[in-house]
Amino acid sequence: MGNIVGNIEGYDVIYIPEKDCIFCKNTLVPFQAIRKCLSKDIDRFEITEKQLSVRIYNTSIEFGCLTTSVENCKNIQRQVNKIKDDYNTSKERSCGSICSD
Repeated sequence: MGNIVGNIEGYDVIYIPEKDCIFCKNTLVPFQAIRKCLSKDIDRFEITEKQLSVRIYNTSIEFGCLTTSVENCKNIQRQVNKIKDDYNTSKERSCGSICSD
């Protein structure tokens, strides 16, 4: 089950915790791609398995044909991190109850 974590050019950005991936406009990419965009160490990279070029500028990021602001990517990352924390906490609780039996 996915969670809407933002919007890019009118398209919902959905995080899928089970796969640690982001889905937007018919494309599924690893969440790591968002983190990579915000690392400041690079200005361009390819997600070869998706044939997707990502270009990073001072204030914007292009994901193929979609463009968004760096600030929007940071907000998406924050939302995903909250979900990941909740997801991991819930997994720990499930395992805790199973392991304590």
